[in-house]
Amino acid sequence: RHLPVVRENGEFCGVVTLTDLIKALSTMHSRNVGLRDENSKLRVLAIEDPLTGLPNRRAMEVDIAHTSAVAAREDRAYALALLDIDCFKKYNDNYGHPAGDIVLRQVADTLDKSRRSADKLYRYGGEEFLLLMPFTNEEGSLIATSRMLENIRAKAIPHAYSPCGIVTVSIGLAISNHPASWEELLETADSALYRAKESGRNRLHANFDTELNSDMSLPGAKVLEFTGTRPN
Repeated sequence: RHLPVVRENGEFCGVVTLTDLIKALSTMHSRNVGLRDENSKLRVLAIEDPLTGLPNRRAMEVDIAHTSAVAAREDRAYALALLDIDCFKKYNDNYGHPAGDIVLRQVADTLDKSRRSADKLYRYGGEEFLLLMPFTNEEGSLIATSRMLENIRAKAIPHAYSPCGIVTVSIGLAISNHPASWEELLETADSALYRAKESGRNRLHANFDTELNSDMSLPGAKVLEFTGTRPN
């Protein structure tokens, strides 16, 4: 069929076939599909760290806020751990930033493969990562983070400018079993990480007391510190 095309004043200016209309609709559909795909990619980029492929800080804040709200409603505890690559600046300064990026990806991959299925790992920023452990008690959080500490050591990535001779991480662990905002819990984990760094690196420092015995220590690792003050 041929459809006449006229201007607003009624003047005839041409014809359009049914085939033309179908082609135009098909083109519009293809463009809309392309736009949806591009928007989907943009949404992923907005919550994913491009270097490590881990969820980024924006995604982390959404997930922690949700976990915190559910934990408060159900009166259950959850834990946060901050993990920092030891002496990473020295690594970058001496091996170069491309090599540093490779190490970041290796550490991220090792940590991600070490986590429990219910836990979530994020790139917090720079050489720091954050582990969210929903509905986790003190012993469970210690076991989960200790495994990560050991697996990074076992990876044995050479680092001649670190006292350990290999790439290691320090971990600050905090657990929330009392009313507190997730921002406060994150600050507590950050303080625990600072203690772990200050006391020698390559270790875990928790913000709660524990009666777990020394069997939790890692073979050949520096002393794990499970010291601190239990929240009131």
